[in-house]
Amino acid sequence: MRTSPFKPLVAAAATLLVVGMASPAKAAIRDLDRDGIPNALDPDIDNDGIPNSTDTNVDGGLCKSGPLRGRYIGDRLLNDSAAEKDIDDDGKNDDAADELDIDGDRRADDSPSESDIDGDLRADDSSKESDIDGDGLTDDSPDELDIDGDGLNDDSASEDDTDGDGRRDGLEDGDDDGDGLNDDVDDDDDGDGHQGRNRGGDDDDEADDDNSGPGLPGGQVGDGNAPVALSGVTYLVSENGTQLPERVEFLTASTGRVVDGADIDGFTYTFTPSSTTATVRLQFKSDKWDIYTLNFATGNFGRVEFDKNVQKDTDVGTFALPQ
Repeated sequence: MRTSPFKPLVAAAATLLVVGMASPAKAAIRDLDRDGIPNALDPDIDNDGIPNSTDTNVDGGLCKSGPLRGRYIGDRLLNDSAAEKDIDDDGKNDDAADELDIDGDRRADDSPSESDIDGDLRADDSSKESDIDGDGLTDDSPDELDIDGDGLNDDSASEDDTDGDGRRDGLEDGDDDGDGLNDDVDDDDDGDGHQGRNRGGDDDDEADDDNSGPGLPGGQVGDGNAPVALSGVTYLVSENGTQLPERVEFLTASTGRVVDGADIDGFTYTFTPSSTTATVRLQFKSDKWDIYTLNFATGNFGRVEFDKNVQKDTDVGTFALPQ
């Protein structure tokens, strides 16, 4: 039977087509040790005989088996190195919102069973662990907005375990943000980069809350009656009438912010006026809010503060319109 002279060309073209189609898909799968198991599923990414969960350099080591046996593969950056941006070599930056298993140990970063998110062999709740997610930013840095690297900002209403130690904030060991400072003495106990209102984060009317300073005298606010709405209004609020005033700015009909020096905290709010008084609820997070009772005839207020869904403090003071 006569063979077509075009048959070899057709076969070659088909081979090229298959290779051309397969190559992009193969290139998209990262497999550092070439053992056929993608890095995202490989319990020993560098095939050095040390499981990812106990390997201080997950994506770098001496390969002990497979096609690369005897070769050092990957990088030489320890998991907790500031220069190590992709601990498990899955192609996702360690601080990326869609990186859900930073150290590649197949335990999700926000899982209660994940006690060492960055795989540096220091427990997330250890006082010696200063960078829980291994992204090169220390946990108490103002630039660190997601301490446990779970894709939720520390001040997000959805973040209920700031340091990723498997214990809900407020129900653990007194160090919500895992920076080694007890919440009672931590200026920023939720790790959102903003210093707490009372410097020390205790908000319990203790001595450190009673420092005297240029406050606000009591007195009628406006015409002495509660306004019908607060949109565009700013009040100066002084705890005990002696504290340095902070600005409470009502930017829209439902949102605003508290400005205390460099510290700015956004909120949503509800406002209920009644003759010369009014009640305002400032909602900072789903589990954190303040309720003010304002008396416009006297310029006095009462405030009840809630944090982690628990009443934390009550205080009184004065408020006024800016001059």
